[in-house]
Amino acid sequence: MSPRRRQGSLAWGSALAVALACCTAQAETFVWVDENGVTHMTDDPEAVPESLRGTAGEDVDRLRSLWGDRFEGPVPPTPPGGSSRDADRVVRWVRSAVEDLSRGEVARAAATLRSAQRLAPRSPEVHWYLALLNRRRGRYERAERHLEAFLAHAGEGHAPWRALAEKRLAALADERRLADATALEGPLELVDHNSSHFRVQLDADLGRVRKDYAPAVLGDLEQAREFVSSRVGVAPEEPLGVVFYGKAAYVRAHSH
Repeated sequence: MSPRRRQGSLAWGSALAVALACCTAQAETFVWVDENGVTHMTDDPEAVPESLRGTAGEDVDRLRSLWGDRFEGPVPPTPPGGSSRDADRVVRWVRSAVEDLSRGEVARAAATLRSAQRLAPRSPEVHWYLALLNRRRGRYERAERHLEAFLAHAGEGHAPWRALAEKRLAALADERRLADATALEGPLELVDHNSSHFRVQLDADLGRVRKDYAPAVLGDLEQAREFVSSRVGVAPEEPLGVVFYGKAAYVRAHSH
Protein backbone atom coordinates (compact mmCIF):
# COMPACT_ATOMS: atom_id res chain seq x y z
CA MET A 1 0.00 0.00 0.00
CA SER A 2 1.36 3.41 -0.94
CA PRO A 3 2.02 5.98 1.83
CA ARG A 4 -0.77 8.21 0.50
CA ARG A 5 -3.29 5.34 0.42
CA ARG A 6 -2.19 4.19 3.87
CA GLN A 7 -2.63 7.71 5.25
CA GLY A 8 -6.09 7.96 3.68
CA SER A 9 -7.12 4.61 5.14
CA LEU A 10 -5.90 5.65 8.59
CA ALA A 11 -7.82 8.93 8.41
CA TRP A 12 -10.99 7.18 7.24
CA GLY A 13 -10.57 4.52 9.91
CA SER A 14 -10.21 7.22 12.56
CA ALA A 15 -13.49 8.75 11.42
CA LEU A 16 -15.13 5.32 11.61
CA ALA A 17 -13.75 4.82 15.11
CA VAL A 18 -15.24 8.16 16.14
CA ALA A 19 -18.62 7.06 14.75
CA LEU A 20 -18.56 3.79 16.68
CA ALA A 21 -17.18 5.35 19.87
CA CYS A 22 -19.85 8.02 19.85
CA CYS A 23 -22.54 5.37 19.70
CA THR A 24 -21.21 3.53 22.74
CA ALA A 25 -19.89 6.42 24.82
CA GLN A 26 -20.89 6.30 28.47
CA ALA A 27 -20.41 10.01 29.16
CA GLU A 28 -21.34 13.05 27.11
CA THR A 29 -18.97 13.16 24.14
CA PHE A 30 -18.02 16.16 22.01
CA VAL A 31 -16.72 15.91 18.44
CA TRP A 32 -15.51 18.68 16.16
CA VAL A 33 -13.19 19.26 13.19
CA ASP A 34 -10.62 22.06 13.49
CA GLU A 35 -9.50 24.48 10.78
CA ASN A 36 -6.79 22.02 9.69
CA GLY A 37 -9.32 19.25 9.08
CA VAL A 38 -8.31 17.25 12.18
CA THR A 39 -11.14 15.47 14.02
CA HIS A 40 -11.16 15.83 17.83
CA MET A 41 -13.19 13.84 20.37
CA THR A 42 -13.32 14.42 24.13
CA ASP A 43 -15.57 13.96 27.16
CA ASP A 44 -14.26 17.20 28.70
CA PRO A 45 -16.58 20.11 27.76
CA GLU A 46 -13.83 22.60 28.75
CA ALA A 47 -11.62 21.22 25.97
CA VAL A 48 -14.10 22.24 23.28
CA PRO A 49 -13.23 25.57 21.60
CA GLU A 50 -15.51 28.26 22.99
CA SER A 51 -16.79 29.16 19.53
CA LEU A 52 -18.04 25.59 19.02
CA ARG A 53 -19.63 24.92 22.40
CA GLY A 54 -23.25 23.95 22.03
CA THR A 55 -22.69 22.51 18.53
CA ALA A 56 -19.84 20.03 19.03
CA GLY A 57 -22.21 17.32 20.26
CA GLU A 58 -24.64 17.50 17.33
CA ASP A 59 -22.86 14.89 15.20
CA VAL A 60 -22.71 12.58 18.21
CA ASP A 61 -26.47 12.77 18.64
CA ARG A 62 -26.97 12.08 14.93
CA LEU A 63 -24.60 9.13 15.04
CA ARG A 64 -26.26 7.65 18.11
CA SER A 65 -29.61 7.71 16.32
CA LEU A 66 -28.29 5.23 13.74
CA TRP A 67 -28.33 2.51 16.36
CA GLY A 68 -31.30 3.74 18.40
CA ASP A 69 -28.92 4.18 21.34
CA ARG A 70 -31.33 6.12 23.54
CA PHE A 71 -32.26 6.07 27.20
CA GLU A 72 -35.71 4.52 27.01
CA GLY A 73 -37.97 3.66 29.90
CA PRO A 74 -41.14 4.45 31.80
CA VAL A 75 -42.04 8.12 32.05
CA PRO A 76 -44.31 9.29 34.88
CA PRO A 77 -47.54 11.12 33.98
CA THR A 78 -47.61 14.88 33.67
CA PRO A 79 -47.76 16.41 37.16
CA PRO A 80 -51.11 18.00 38.07
CA GLY A 81 -50.33 21.70 37.95
CA GLY A 82 -47.58 23.46 39.84
CA SER A 83 -47.95 21.72 43.16
CA SER A 84 -44.94 21.76 45.45
CA ARG A 85 -45.76 18.38 46.97
CA ASP A 86 -42.82 15.95 47.03
CA ALA A 87 -44.57 13.50 44.71
CA ASP A 88 -45.12 16.18 42.06
CA ARG A 89 -41.60 17.48 42.46
CA VAL A 90 -40.18 14.00 41.82
CA VAL A 91 -42.32 13.59 38.70
CA ARG A 92 -41.00 16.87 37.32
CA TRP A 93 -37.42 15.91 38.14
CA VAL A 94 -37.71 12.54 36.41
CA ARG A 95 -39.23 14.10 33.31
CA SER A 96 -36.50 16.75 33.31
CA ALA A 97 -33.82 14.06 33.63
CA VAL A 98 -35.30 12.13 30.70
CA GLU A 99 -35.19 15.30 28.59
CA ASP A 100 -31.55 15.89 29.62
CA LEU A 101 -30.68 12.31 28.66
CA SER A 102 -32.28 12.76 25.25
CA ARG A 103 -29.93 15.72 24.71
CA GLY A 104 -26.89 13.80 25.95
CA GLU A 105 -26.59 15.87 29.15
CA VAL A 106 -25.84 12.79 31.23
CA ALA A 107 -24.09 14.43 34.20
CA ARG A 108 -26.96 16.83 34.88
CA ALA A 109 -29.52 14.03 34.50
CA ALA A 110 -27.60 11.85 36.97
CA ALA A 111 -27.53 14.64 39.57
CA THR A 112 -31.27 15.22 39.14
CA LEU A 113 -32.07 11.53 39.50
CA ARG A 114 -29.96 11.22 42.64
CA SER A 115 -31.89 14.13 44.15
CA ALA A 116 -35.15 12.45 43.17
CA GLN A 117 -34.02 9.20 44.79
CA ARG A 118 -33.33 10.95 48.08
CA LEU A 119 -36.82 12.42 48.02
CA ALA A 120 -38.62 9.29 46.74
CA PRO A 121 -36.53 6.15 47.35
CA ARG A 122 -39.41 3.92 46.20
CA SER A 123 -39.96 5.55 42.79
CA PRO A 124 -39.61 2.82 40.12
CA GLU A 125 -38.87 5.36 37.37
CA VAL A 126 -35.97 6.83 39.34
CA HIS A 127 -34.44 3.39 39.88
CA TRP A 128 -34.94 2.48 36.21
CA TYR A 129 -32.92 5.40 34.87
CA LEU A 130 -30.25 5.16 37.55
CA ALA A 131 -29.82 1.51 36.57
CA LEU A 132 -29.26 2.51 32.94
CA LEU A 133 -26.77 5.21 33.89
CA ASN A 134 -24.75 2.96 36.19
CA ARG A 135 -24.69 0.10 33.73
CA ARG A 136 -23.31 2.37 30.99
CA ARG A 137 -20.62 3.59 33.36
CA GLY A 138 -19.58 0.02 34.15
CA ARG A 139 -20.95 0.17 37.70
CA TYR A 140 -22.64 -3.20 37.46
CA GLU A 141 -23.35 -3.75 41.16
CA ARG A 142 -25.15 -0.40 41.44
CA ALA A 143 -27.07 -1.09 38.24
CA GLU A 144 -28.13 -4.45 39.64
CA ARG A 145 -29.33 -2.88 42.89
CA HIS A 146 -31.40 -0.28 41.04
CA LEU A 147 -32.97 -2.90 38.77
CA GLU A 148 -33.89 -4.99 41.81
CA ALA A 149 -35.39 -1.89 43.45
CA PHE A 150 -37.34 -1.15 40.28
CA LEU A 151 -38.80 -4.66 40.28
CA ALA A 152 -39.65 -4.35 43.98
CA HIS A 153 -41.62 -1.13 43.54
CA ALA A 154 -42.97 -1.31 39.96
CA GLY A 155 -46.71 -1.86 39.67
CA GLU A 156 -48.97 -3.38 37.02
CA GLY A 157 -48.59 -0.34 34.80
CA HIS A 158 -44.88 -1.14 34.43
CA ALA A 159 -45.41 -4.70 33.17
CA PRO A 160 -43.45 -4.32 29.87
CA TRP A 161 -40.55 -2.68 31.71
CA ARG A 162 -40.58 -5.36 34.42
CA ALA A 163 -39.98 -8.03 31.77
CA LEU A 164 -37.10 -6.02 30.30
CA ALA A 165 -35.63 -5.37 33.76
CA GLU A 166 -35.54 -9.11 34.45
CA LYS A 167 -33.71 -9.72 31.15
CA ARG A 168 -31.21 -6.97 31.93
CA LEU A 169 -30.56 -8.39 35.38
CA ALA A 170 -29.65 -11.72 33.79
CA ALA A 171 -27.40 -9.99 31.24
CA LEU A 172 -25.58 -8.03 33.93
CA ALA A 173 -24.01 -11.22 35.28
CA ASP A 174 -22.40 -11.86 31.89
CA GLU A 175 -21.26 -8.25 31.58
CA ARG A 176 -19.67 -8.36 35.02
CA ARG A 177 -17.82 -11.54 34.11
CA LEU A 178 -16.49 -10.04 30.87
CA ALA A 179 -15.20 -7.04 32.85
CA ASP A 180 -13.55 -9.16 35.58
CA ALA A 181 -9.94 -9.97 34.71
CA THR A 182 -9.73 -12.54 37.53
CA ALA A 183 -12.49 -14.59 35.87
CA LEU A 184 -10.59 -15.08 32.60
CA GLU A 185 -9.52 -18.62 31.83
CA GLY A 186 -6.95 -19.55 29.21
CA PRO A 187 -5.55 -17.40 26.40
CA LEU A 188 -7.57 -14.90 24.40
CA GLU A 189 -9.49 -16.61 21.60
CA LEU A 190 -10.38 -14.46 18.57
CA VAL A 191 -12.94 -15.75 16.07
CA ASP A 192 -13.05 -14.44 12.49
CA HIS A 193 -16.28 -12.93 11.13
CA ASN A 194 -15.84 -11.22 7.77
CA SER A 195 -17.97 -9.22 5.37
CA SER A 196 -17.21 -7.57 2.05
CA HIS A 197 -15.98 -4.40 3.80
CA PHE A 198 -14.61 -5.62 7.15
CA ARG A 199 -12.38 -8.33 8.63
CA VAL A 200 -13.70 -8.71 12.17
CA GLN A 201 -11.99 -10.65 14.96
CA LEU A 202 -14.32 -11.21 17.89
CA ASP A 203 -13.43 -12.19 21.45
CA ALA A 204 -14.99 -15.66 21.69
CA ASP A 205 -16.42 -14.84 25.13
CA LEU A 206 -18.50 -12.04 23.61
CA GLY A 207 -19.96 -14.49 21.11
CA ARG A 208 -20.78 -16.98 23.85
CA VAL A 209 -22.57 -14.35 25.93
CA ARG A 210 -24.63 -13.06 23.00
CA LYS A 211 -25.16 -15.35 20.03
CA ASP A 212 -26.08 -12.52 17.66
CA TYR A 213 -23.10 -10.34 18.63
CA ALA A 214 -21.15 -10.93 15.39
CA PRO A 215 -23.97 -10.07 12.96
CA ALA A 216 -24.93 -7.12 15.18
CA VAL A 217 -21.46 -5.55 15.11
CA LEU A 218 -21.08 -6.21 11.38
CA GLY A 219 -24.38 -4.43 10.84
CA ASP A 220 -23.22 -1.51 12.98
CA LEU A 221 -19.95 -1.32 11.09
CA GLU A 222 -21.69 -1.30 7.71
CA GLN A 223 -23.98 1.53 8.85
CA ALA A 224 -21.00 3.47 10.20
CA ARG A 225 -19.14 2.91 6.92
CA GLU A 226 -22.06 4.24 4.92
CA PHE A 227 -22.39 7.28 7.21
CA VAL A 228 -18.67 8.15 7.20
CA SER A 229 -18.34 7.59 3.44
CA SER A 230 -21.21 9.98 2.80
CA ARG A 231 -19.57 12.60 5.03
CA VAL A 232 -15.98 12.41 3.73
CA GLY A 233 -16.83 11.52 0.13
CA VAL A 234 -14.53 8.48 -0.15
CA ALA A 235 -14.40 4.88 1.07
CA PRO A 236 -11.48 2.43 1.52
CA GLU A 237 -10.76 0.16 -1.40
CA GLU A 238 -9.78 -2.72 0.89
CA PRO A 239 -11.63 -4.32 3.84
CA LEU A 240 -10.79 -2.82 7.25
CA GLY A 241 -9.68 -4.99 10.17
CA VAL A 242 -11.54 -4.54 13.48
CA VAL A 243 -11.05 -6.39 16.78
CA PHE A 244 -13.74 -6.58 19.49
CA TYR A 245 -12.67 -7.46 23.04
CA GLY A 246 -14.46 -7.96 26.31
CA LYS A 247 -13.21 -5.32 28.78
CA ALA A 248 -11.13 -7.72 30.89
CA ALA A 249 -9.66 -9.44 27.83
CA TYR A 250 -8.59 -6.09 26.38
CA VAL A 251 -6.94 -4.99 29.62
CA ARG A 252 -5.02 -8.26 29.86
CA ALA A 253 -4.03 -8.29 26.18
CA HIS A 254 -2.70 -4.72 26.29
CA SER A 255 -1.54 -4.38 29.88
CA HIS A 256 1.96 -3.60 28.63
